[in-house]
Amino acid sequence: MQEKLSNQKILIILMGSLGDLVRGLSILPKLKAENPQIKVNWLVDSRWVSLLTDHPLIDEVLVLPRPFKRQSFLTLYKALRSNKYDLVLDLQRIFKSGVLSFMTGAKRRIGFNPKNSKEFNSYFNNEYIDFFSDQENKIHCYHAFLDKIGIQSLEPYTAGLDFLKQDFPSDLQLEDDVVALILESSWSSKNWSDTGYLKLTELLVKDSKRQVVLLGTAQVSELAEKIKSVSPDRVINLAGKTNLRQLAAVLSKVNVAVGPDSGPGHLASAMGTRYISLFGPTDPNRVAPYGQLEDAIVADVVCRPCNRRVCPGLGKVCMRLIQPETIVSKIS
Repeated sequence: MQEKLSNQKILIILMGSLGDLVRGLSILPKLKAENPQIKVNWLVDSRWVSLLTDHPLIDEVLVLPRPFKRQSFLTLYKALRSNKYDLVLDLQRIFKSGVLSFMTGAKRRIGFNPKNSKEFNSYFNNEYIDFFSDQENKIHCYHAFLDKIGIQSLEPYTAGLDFLKQDFPSDLQLEDDVVALILESSWSSKNWSDTGYLKLTELLVKDSKRQVVLLGTAQVSELAEKIKSVSPDRVINLAGKTNLRQLAAVLSKVNVAVGPDSGPGHLASAMGTRYISLFGPTDPNRVAPYGQLEDAIVADVVCRPCNRRVCPGLGKVCMRLIQPETIVSKIS
């Protein structure tokens, strides 16, 4: 039976990676559709706050600043207490999110099952979703929070991020056939090889009118310039030249995106763009972008998935064995 939440004030806590945030946002459309009068606040890491600014389904965004200093802690504490939340959904499952959930003083604080939570998180919450296996995609775990409060959440899911399309760079001209390449991930072990990107770009622009757009932070600017030199007329280098909202808007306009298991990959999926993901140390069954499992490419090596941020001396063989020709065949 669905609970009556019509006049309640709810805090959702999800501060971690960009990919987790994007997947977590998918609970909002159903939550608000079933209870349009509720007030929903979201506590997010300062790195991602721009993504939530003006989100039509969020009434207020609370920010966990970086670096986290004493004064910023006191400011956040006062905000958490003064809002008098009726319900907290702790989608983070770590010690920090558990403490912040407890600080609200809300009578209902729902978190992950104690067998799935980390760092004593479950001690700070007082209700829990059902246990899930390590093979369950994370997005389904987030939607279990809706099940817990009596809201049947059926697929397909959407993150409600279409409003970001308005941030498309006004000076950028894209043609009809565009492939975006994501050049980095937050883990060094998940990054594909430079030679792989160079060869892939050669194949993509050979005898084709296709454009290639390079996306990433300024940290991959040198690699991006090397790739652009493959075909200066057909390759657009945007590495380090877009903010988070512009990144989402660009991803919404390309035909297909390619890259490692990464936050931008999940953002591409949320913007309705096909994402061909290159998987090594992580398991696509668990973390592939929503609806994109069939486009995950995995090399057949016995040591994966190891779930290590840094390869333990094997030269990232799981990523090196992914061939550019395999990716081109997926795109074609």
